[in-house]
Amino acid sequence: MKAAVERLEKVLDRIGRILLIWWAWPTVLVLIGAIALGLSWVCYPVGNDVHVFGMDLMGECEFRELYGEPCASCGMTRSWVHMSRGHLLTALRYNIAGASLWLILVSGGLVGVARLLTRRADLLKLHWATFGTLITTWVVMYCATWFLRLWGWYPLQ
Repeated sequence: MKAAVERLEKVLDRIGRILLIWWAWPTVLVLIGAIALGLSWVCYPVGNDVHVFGMDLMGECEFRELYGEPCASCGMTRSWVHMSRGHLLTALRYNIAGASLWLILVSGGLVGVARLLTRRADLLKLHWATFGTLITTWVVMYCATWFLRLWGWYPLQ
C-alpha cells in the first residue's frame, strides 16, 4: 500500500511540474478554442437541423421526450454552428448561453495564442472578480433561456 501511495505521489509531482511550465495553460486554452471552432465549423446548418459529413446530427431531445418540456441545452449545437459562420442573431435565438459559451471558448483560444506568441503567461489575465462575474452571467443566461422555453418561447419547434 505504501508503494502505491509513493507511486501516486510521484505521478502527481510530475503532473504538477508540467503544469508549472509557463506555456502549459496557454496551450490548453488554444486547444479548447480550436476544438470549439473546429467542431462548430465541421457541422453545418440545414434548415432547423445540423448536419455533419452529410448526416443529420440532431435527434429528438431525450429530456423533451421524457418530460414533455424543452431542456436548457436545446439549441446549443445550432448556436455554435451559427456563431462560427457569423450569424450572431440566429445563434442568439437558438441559445443565448450556447452562443456566449462558444464566444468565451474561442476568445480564450485567442488569448492563449497571444500568450504563446508573446511568451507572457499573464497577458490579458482577468481579475478574479471579472472571471467570477463572467461565469455567473453565463449561468444566469443558461437558466434564463430555459425558463423562457418553459414559458413557451421555443424557436426549435
